[in-house]
Amino acid sequence: MDSESLKVLLNAVCRGDYNAFRLLYEEFKCPVYTVALRLLNNRSDAEEVTQDVFLKLYYLPADHGIENLRAWVFAVTRNLAVDRIRSRKTVESLDSSVVENLYSFDDYSSLDLREVISRLPNRDREILVMHIYGGLRFREISDILHIPLGTVLWRYRKTLTTLRNFMEDE
Repeated sequence: MDSESLKVLLNAVCRGDYNAFRLLYEEFKCPVYTVALRLLNNRSDAEEVTQDVFLKLYYLPADHGIENLRAWVFAVTRNLAVDRIRSRKTVESLDSSVVENLYSFDDYSSLDLREVISRLPNRDREILVMHIYGGLRFREISDILHIPLGTVLWRYRKTLTTLRNFMEDE
């Protein structure tokens, strides 16, 4: 769905249109849940974050000021996931488990790939997850993470190179 269609639906939701909310829910439910799951590595927490994202969306005021709904949805998803991690007081576990299940291939190399991905810095994993699973453009990721676009592109390329080098070494 393009940005203009999303804006129209968002404005309809703010006027109380349940069908518009249902359409937005259908558009975002899988990517929001997937991003939350990849960041939290816990189904229950991911489900709660997903629910909270849609509650925030449903109760947005008419003067919301949101220009890019897709970026807003994933920024809220990321922020709620980070809040949940902080509340669990297990930020240390983020280093080893955020993307443990990023790929679900059944072959041996997927275990190695997951191991390499788990060693990536947190920011690199976030960029990878938001781009691959959230379908966000790099500009949107830049806005969400409050880092320059060039940095996002550089980190993404560096991450792909790291993954490629590892796979070539196998």
